[in-house]
Amino acid sequence: MLPKTHAHLRLPPLHPALIPYRTALENIAKPAWLLRCHPTAEASPFQTHVGGLTPFVPVVDGWPVCKKCQRPLSFIWQVDFADFQGVGTYARQGLFQFFYCWECAPIPPDDKFGYVCRWYPNFSPQPAEYVALLPTPPQLVESEWKVGPFSVEVIPFLSVPGKFAVENPIPEAIQKQMVPREGRPLWAIYTATAGLHLEDERISRVGGYAPWIQYPAPPKCPVCKKPAEFVAAIGSDDTGLIWRDSGYWYFFACRATARCPGLAKPLMVTQCY
Repeated sequence: MLPKTHAHLRLPPLHPALIPYRTALENIAKPAWLLRCHPTAEASPFQTHVGGLTPFVPVVDGWPVCKKCQRPLSFIWQVDFADFQGVGTYARQGLFQFFYCWECAPIPPDDKFGYVCRWYPNFSPQPAEYVALLPTPPQLVESEWKVGPFSVEVIPFLSVPGKFAVENPIPEAIQKQMVPREGRPLWAIYTATAGLHLEDERISRVGGYAPWIQYPAPPKCPVCKKPAEFVAAIGSDDTGLIWRDSGYWYFFACRATARCPGLAKPLMVTQCY
C-alpha cells in the first residue's frame, strides 16, 4: 500500500505493447521524489538546492578540495532528507552534499579524485543557522564553471524499474521495441513513456529505482559485497549538469551491516548517451 503522500498517484498511459504488464508494474512501483529545478537569484545554505555559491560548509570542516589538482571543488547540490516526510528515501533526516572538480572532470568508479560527498546525519535547519559557515572561495566565484543556483520543487512520483533491470517484469525484447518520438526516427517504447520519468526526461530524484540510461550497473558494497541501495540521482535536463553527455550521476549506499559505511562513503556511478 502506498503512503498518503503517493496514494493519489497512478502510472501514466502505456503503449499498447506494455499494457499486459501494467498491473505488474503497479505492484512493484515505489514511492519516490522528483527534484525539479527552477532558477533562483539566491539559495539558502540550510535548504535543498542545486548549484550556486551558498552551500552549507561549516568553518570547522573546511572547503573540500580536489586531491589531484588541489583546487577547491565546485558545489553541485545538497539534499535535506527531511523534505521527503520519511517516505521512500534512504534516510528520514540529514543533509547530503556533493562537490565536483570541473577542471579534472573525473568519472567514477575508475577515477578516485575530484569529487567529495558530505553527510550530516543530524542536520536540522534551525540549529544549523547558528553554525559559522565558510564563504565560497574566490576562484570559484570567478570560475566559468558555474551551475545554478536552482531552487528545488519536490514532487512525489511512482518509480518503476529502469530498462533491463532485474526487477523489471517486461521482457527485454518488448522493452527494446521502438516508436517515433520528438522528431527522432526511433525511441524505446518503455523508457520513452511520458510520466514514467525514465528517459522521457532526465530529472534529479531521490528514492525509488535507479533510472538507468544503459544496462544496470549497481555498485557493490566494499564491506559486505552486497549490491548497494539506490539513494538519489542528479539529472542533466533541467540543471545543465553534463558528465560527458546528458544522463545521470547516481548515488548508492549500503547499510546491510553495522560496518557498512552508508552515506558517509557513498558509491557513485554515471551513465549517459
